[in-house]
Amino acid sequence: MFLGGLLYFYLGGWWYRVRLKWCGAQKPDAQLARRLYLYASQILAIPVVIVTVIDSFTFTTPMQAMQSDAMWQIILVIFPFWSVFASFLGARAIFDIGLFRALIWFAALPAIFYFISMGLVIVLLWFSPVFLEANITNTKHFENASFALEYPGNWDMDLSDDFHDYESLIWIDAISDAYIWFSIYEPTGSLEEEFDATLSDFRADYGKTAMTGSAANTWAGFACFGKTGSFTYEGTRYDVQIIVIPIGDEMNADIVTVWNPKMLEYTRPGFDLIERTFRGRAN
Repeated sequence: MFLGGLLYFYLGGWWYRVRLKWCGAQKPDAQLARRLYLYASQILAIPVVIVTVIDSFTFTTPMQAMQSDAMWQIILVIFPFWSVFASFLGARAIFDIGLFRALIWFAALPAIFYFISMGLVIVLLWFSPVFLEANITNTKHFENASFALEYPGNWDMDLSDDFHDYESLIWIDAISDAYIWFSIYEPTGSLEEEFDATLSDFRADYGKTAMTGSAANTWAGFACFGKTGSFTYEGTRYDVQIIVIPIGDEMNADIVTVWNPKMLEYTRPGFDLIERTFRGRAN
C-alpha cells in the first residue's frame, strides 16, 4: 500500500508536470506539480475513504455494499469531476499556461476519461453476477389486506403503473429477465377451473404455452393447484409456473412466475425467498 502511494505520487506528479509543459509552462517545478496533483486528488480520495469506512460498519460483506442503494454511493460520482475542476483552477492559478491548452489537458480530457471509465465500470458490473443475483440479504417488505411477503432488495415492484393494483394485482420484476405476479380475487369455481382461466389469459398475452409438468401440491404452506411449462416470447424461451392457492375465506391468489432458464441460478433464491416469507389471511 505504501509503495502504491509512492508510485501514485511520483508517476501522477510526473504526468501532471508533462501536461503543464504541453500547456506552455516553462520548466515547471516538479515538487510543486506533485503537490498540486496530490491536493486535487484528495477531493476524490477522501470521500471514497469515508464511504468505505461507513460501509465497513453498515454492511457485512463487500457484496452487500455493492448491491445496496445507499445514496452516498451515488454521490461519489460527483467528486472525480470536482477534482478535475480543482486541478484545472490550480494549474491556471500557479503556472503560466494558456487557457485553451489548459482546458484540453486539465479539464476536457480528464473529464472524458472519468466519464468513459465510469461507463465501462457500470456496464461490466451490470452484467456481473454481483448485480444479477437476487439480493436476499437486504430485502424489501410488501403488505396489503390480503397477504404479506419479503422480496429481494434489488428487485422492483412498480405500483405506479396502471397495470398494478395495490390490493389485487402485484407485479415484481427481477433484474435477471424474470418476474412474478399475484392476482387476488373471489373465486367462482374450483382451483382447477381458476387455473384454466388464468392459463387462457396468459396464452392470450404470450401465445402458445406448453404446460408440461405439475407444480408442487403446496406453495408457502397453502394447498394449491398448478403446472409448469414453457413458451417463446420475442425469440427467447421462458419457463413459467402458474399456481392457484386459497389464501382466506372466499379469496384466491393466482401466482404466475416467469423466468429465463439460463438465468435461473440468479433468480431462484429470490423466488424461494418470496415463497418462504409469503403470509396470507389463512396463516
